[in-house]
Amino acid sequence: MCGIAGILRQDPNGLPFDPEHTLDAMLSSQAHRGPDGSGKVFLTYPDLHLSLGHRRLSVIDLSESGHQPMTNADKTFWISSNNEIYNYRELRNELSSQFEFRSQSDTEVLLHAFQCWGVRALDRLRGMFAFGIWDVSQRSLFLARDRLGIKPLYYYQDANTFIFASEVRSLLATGLIERKIDAQGLYQYLAFGRLQAPNSMIEGIRELPPGHYCEWREGKIVETPYWNLDNRSVSIPVSTLGAAKNAVKSAVQSHLVSDVPVGAFLSGGIDSSALVSLMSEFNEDNRTLSVVFGEEAHDESAYARLSASHANSKHSEFLITGNELQQSLPDFLGAMDQPTIDGANVYMISRRARELGWKVALSGLGADEIYGGYRSFQLLPQLNRLLKSPQSLQNVLSSLLQLLKVFSLNNTDKINKLIDLFDNKYGESHPWYLFRSLFSHDDLQSLFQDKSMFLKQSLRHFENTVRIRDRIKEWDMFDQISYLEITQYMAPTLLKDADVMGMHHGLEIRVPFMDHPLVETILSFPPQVKNSGNTPKSLLVDSLAGAIPRDVINRKKMGFTLPFETWMKHSMRAEIESVLMTPVPSLNEFLDETGVHLIWQRFLKGKTSWSRPWALYVLKKWALLHLKN
Repeated sequence: MCGIAGILRQDPNGLPFDPEHTLDAMLSSQAHRGPDGSGKVFLTYPDLHLSLGHRRLSVIDLSESGHQPMTNADKTFWISSNNEIYNYRELRNELSSQFEFRSQSDTEVLLHAFQCWGVRALDRLRGMFAFGIWDVSQRSLFLARDRLGIKPLYYYQDANTFIFASEVRSLLATGLIERKIDAQGLYQYLAFGRLQAPNSMIEGIRELPPGHYCEWREGKIVETPYWNLDNRSVSIPVSTLGAAKNAVKSAVQSHLVSDVPVGAFLSGGIDSSALVSLMSEFNEDNRTLSVVFGEEAHDESAYARLSASHANSKHSEFLITGNELQQSLPDFLGAMDQPTIDGANVYMISRRARELGWKVALSGLGADEIYGGYRSFQLLPQLNRLLKSPQSLQNVLSSLLQLLKVFSLNNTDKINKLIDLFDNKYGESHPWYLFRSLFSHDDLQSLFQDKSMFLKQSLRHFENTVRIRDRIKEWDMFDQISYLEITQYMAPTLLKDADVMGMHHGLEIRVPFMDHPLVETILSFPPQVKNSGNTPKSLLVDSLAGAIPRDVINRKKMGFTLPFETWMKHSMRAEIESVLMTPVPSLNEFLDETGVHLIWQRFLKGKTSWSRPWALYVLKKWALLHLKN
């Protein structure tokens, strides 16, 4: 995998900046994404200048022939790409009668696929990718991103300049973009702890949404979707378990394509255990890595060892403590391209994997979303039934919850959000947004200095959620939740964090459960097939009968999270408190410090969970690092 960068400038009077110096700054800011090398090319025309840059992490074709930016034989197409195309060998065979290949790289296959098929090449790609291709004859720049958003891609455009890169920080490194907070981006982050495409935290910088491409031509940009989950077809496969097994086996096998060894993160849960078991069928050198916590409530190491033994893998473990995380905070926060409440776990395990010499790791991300592993799949149908009850009953429930909150000695986050639901503060949004939101309506409003800004941005958000709800309202509730978990949580949170934190350490993280043929297959099954029996993720478990240890299947589900609740009240308290109690100049016009202080005090009293003050801590630290011109 890699980091990509490009600047396209229309200016017949000459460039107002040094193109080489500017591109070097972009590449330097994402050197971590490509520790194995870099490349750049400058193409000049009478009224246009294009700079293309690349940072390389060598995984397929480790030779110099895989160097980028790459061009075809007659230099009519140029590419800078961040990709792993798992079916590149099949595509190469198909294209070999038309092109003479000069390397063994999947990037050259991608370049010739686009040269041959144009935008239709996207339909043939199986993998993760974000790339830019310059068509010399058409004088057009084509950008595309993989279907599910595994690899990131951002761009910025003004009257004369178009800039793109793998990370926001690379765009900012040009010095051509004002470092100004985007109001909707801020709302998205405070509401959900992540940024949802196309929004970013910087005004004017746009994230190309998953499953989209865009084309620059004569100064104009047009974004177009080429794939989405809305068009899935529901049918009953001839052999449900057989089809499910074949799809997941194919996904894992395809993700093992590499010229370097491939390892796997192993938590000891169903997803990663299934992944490692399937890896052992195709990979003789099976390597696994898991985290050990001193806090027993978070430690899954015994189950990880069981799964590693079952798959006969070479297993490694490492201990994480609160003191170690605190010592790692500066580097972790520096790794963060945009603020996110997640990612610390991926940061820590990626660092250890790289210390072990790994370049590629498989992750079990995505299984909960397609097989129904989250609590949302059980809870939201119940909430939906309550929302269909008479308003008088909902008013009674709201009053009872208000009373319960007064006398509760514990965390009241869930109570507050339920009150909001019954009081209709979520409007016509799907109740899923309540499930995944950080703050209650009043708490979120208290964090905005400008209350009119809060109202305007919340309205924008709700209008968008209603559009999404209307697209899926005829679906079964299970499939609605699956769609929302994939597009509104997995893509903007987990996949983004896996990319940023993995690549910070020069580690490529692959996610077989987000293989698009697998996702399409599982979403095509009737909901009752995916939601049968008492076994969690029954379709995955049943289709892989015998592959997952029974003790792992029957254990209580634990998310791969760090024990922040304990650490923030003890070893990390002084650091968190000092940041939360200190205003940040670049946030003064946006963030209400009174609301911030109140959230921290409620956390110390056990009235709100750790993720709320942590989100505010991360925001302030990110602003201190990135909003200084």
